Amino acid sequence: GTTPLHYLIRKKIAFAQEHLSSPGVRVREVAAEAGFTDEYYFNRVFKQLTGGTPGKWHREKTRG
Repeated sequence: GTTPLHYLIRKKIAFAQEHLSSPGVRVREVAAEAGFTDEYYFNRVFKQLTGGTPGKWHREKTRG
């Protein structure tokens, strides 16, 4: 029930969420590792799919 592009984007965001849960990583690096060449596009898509920014996700997941 989804397009191949939408499926791929969701997989990339899931990858990013997993990696953003690690301390010491940078959003820019995770975006590139997930296959996003444009950090602003990554931020926008991440927020659309998760409801928050990648930076906020990282802070919440690494706060101990």
